[in-house]
Amino acid sequence: MPTGTVSIRLSTSGVPDYTIHEPAAWDGLAATPEALSAMAAAGAVCFGSLAQRSRDARDAIQKLVAATPATALRIFDVNLRQHYYDGAVIEASLLLANVLKLNEDEVAPLSNVVGVSGDLERRMEQIAEHFGLRVVVVTRGEAGSLLLSDGRWSRRPACTVHVEDSVGAGDAFTSALCVGLLHRLDLETVIEVANEVAAFVCASRGATPSLPPRFRERLADPRA
Repeated sequence: MPTGTVSIRLSTSGVPDYTIHEPAAWDGLAATPEALSAMAAAGAVCFGSLAQRSRDARDAIQKLVAATPATALRIFDVNLRQHYYDGAVIEASLLLANVLKLNEDEVAPLSNVVGVSGDLERRMEQIAEHFGLRVVVVTRGEAGSLLLSDGRWSRRPACTVHVEDSVGAGDAFTSALCVGLLHRLDLETVIEVANEVAAFVCASRGATPSLPPRFRERLADPRA
């Protein structure tokens, strides 16, 4: 299969619209013995709904996530792109996950799938309780982000930057979130740095700019 490609069209404000082409190599992911062995020793795994659009990849991803230790972070980063998701994939992923990350636009369709209602915070509280999630994070663009853990909410405003393009900002946020949780940092620090990393990517051209050392320093393991 060809390497995965995505066509991106930016609005005048730098907001991307994605066209995800198929087929792609990641549609053929396999749970090989080597991959399962690696997962058995993993401290964290991040997976989404988009990568599960094909039956083979979906079966492999769910098998691989299930192979991680009970202590591992299983971060479900919701990706409700185009028509590449359904309720069964979302529910199966939530059952596997212990951390949920989504953006504000994904709250309503996710809520409809799992049958919760109320304001944003009440919906996320219900989802966290029903699926036994340790952490739930909602990114809200210019409104900042919210983090729920053990019934307590942490709220951070957005950083003010000139947006070049926002491609990659969500993944950058998730990466910083993962590192901060792995290092057991204070949740206020985790969400603050994740916001700043996402803002840096928004202010940069391209999806994968090199991050300044200050981010790595703030997310460093204090036990090291």
